[in-house]
Amino acid sequence: MALKAALFDFGGTLLDMESDRRAHLATYDHLSEKLQLPIQGRELHDAMETEIGPRKARAAGKWVSLKDLTRDAFFVVLPSLGYEVGEQDWSWFWGAYLSLHRQYLVPRPYAASVLQDARALGLHVGLLSDVDQEFLGVAMEALHLRDAFDAVTTSDEVRVSKPARQMFLTALEKARCAPREAAYVGDSLELDVAGAKALGMTAIHYAEDACRKADFCVPNHQEISRILRELCGAA
Repeated sequence: MALKAALFDFGGTLLDMESDRRAHLATYDHLSEKLQLPIQGRELHDAMETEIGPRKARAAGKWVSLKDLTRDAFFVVLPSLGYEVGEQDWSWFWGAYLSLHRQYLVPRPYAASVLQDARALGLHVGLLSDVDQEFLGVAMEALHLRDAFDAVTTSDEVRVSKPARQMFLTALEKARCAPREAAYVGDSLELDVAGAKALGMTAIHYAEDACRKADFCVPNHQEISRILRELCGAA
């Protein structure tokens, strides 16, 4: 059956995660300077991640927003450093977090091109991401991708995280196509490839190393465009 939709993961597939890391570090540098904390931004970042990581793991696939996880960690880590924080401090921090991510985030090379190529093939172009809707809006604006998609599906909306079936089914419903008529592009074997394959979608793994679990494993976006053309019979 002919391909009707190309669905894409966001972080790591379209978003350059190194730029996300730089934005995180800049945010925590900013916080450390503002509060005159005894540790540098990198140390503060690590302390926050140490608090966030286990909380996220305990969610076990249930949807917990990054904003909520970060807020919880904020009110644990800062007092542990001897600084009592309130809602005003949190509001300032989250505003700085979004502002600096808007400033620092960049797309993966040729990310915009592969979306344009998919649309030129007549495909429904969808985004399927675990990113919070608020943050995703900021990130898409930073990457100039806000108008690149026909539909966006987030865990924030569906209330579960990949690889949950409902995430993929919701995106397919918006695309108005069956799983076998859609290709999903993502950089995670556990979240993206496994979730797509479980439903019978064509799984394209965006990775530098070869992968036998996906239908295709590609190192760059130009190759993704080639595969989509092939699947559409336009190669």
